[in-house]
Amino acid sequence: MKYAASCDHQLRLAGQLATNKIRLLNNAMEKLKKPNGRTIFLEHGLLRVLALWLAPSHDGDLPLLQIRQEILNLLYFEYSSIRSAHLKGSGLGQRIFELARNQEETSKNRKLAKALTARWAREVFKIPTDYADISCAERSQIDLERAMQSVQQRPIAKPKEPVRSFLPFGMDGQQKSSLAATKDNCLRTRVPMVSMKDYVVRPRSERVAEDANRTKETWNDKFVKNFLKRKMANRSEPNRMLNISNASNAF
Repeated sequence: MKYAASCDHQLRLAGQLATNKIRLLNNAMEKLKKPNGRTIFLEHGLLRVLALWLAPSHDGDLPLLQIRQEILNLLYFEYSSIRSAHLKGSGLGQRIFELARNQEETSKNRKLAKALTARWAREVFKIPTDYADISCAERSQIDLERAMQSVQQRPIAKPKEPVRSFLPFGMDGQQKSSLAATKDNCLRTRVPMVSMKDYVVRPRSERVAEDANRTKETWNDKFVKNFLKRKMANRSEPNRMLNISNASNAF
């Protein structure tokens, strides 16, 4: 595959037709899809070779559509176990990112490229969960587990001793001793303590039920509804026709 990519590059520079990669494509994809050799291919620099196949030509033209489509499908559906160590130094991530942002690429290939970019970004930044693929119940369970972990990692707050307050003037010794004996005595404004609890409240969404009960209104239904509205409006209006008498006026 590497030799075919280099031959096509030389043919492009010479202004000739490059057909080495397209002739080798079906045979290469058949061998790369075998489950037994995927780990060996990754360890021996498969991603670097695929980056060469997806590299644009010297004049900026993209490779053939069939080559781009087969490689994207191979990476998304067959090689889902790609790690950050495989991507490092291969240059494939940059090629996929360029395809995802290229306006000349097809919508299907752009979606696959964006999905691959998101998957590899989670692998690089150690984000194990994709929230776009999980349900609301699983998401709330993950939030609850994280909240419990954060509560367990927080230090236990020790209760503070009450602050002594200044006693008002004009109190005798018995009143001072009784006020000092009470721990809850405070002549200042009391400030409530900050709650150390985490609340995970996710109300049930009623959007799904509303969308299920809602029926799509057809053109015939709109026509009948508008016709009935006009009919009721005509009935409610007073009779504006004038009564013309046939009797002649006498002079």
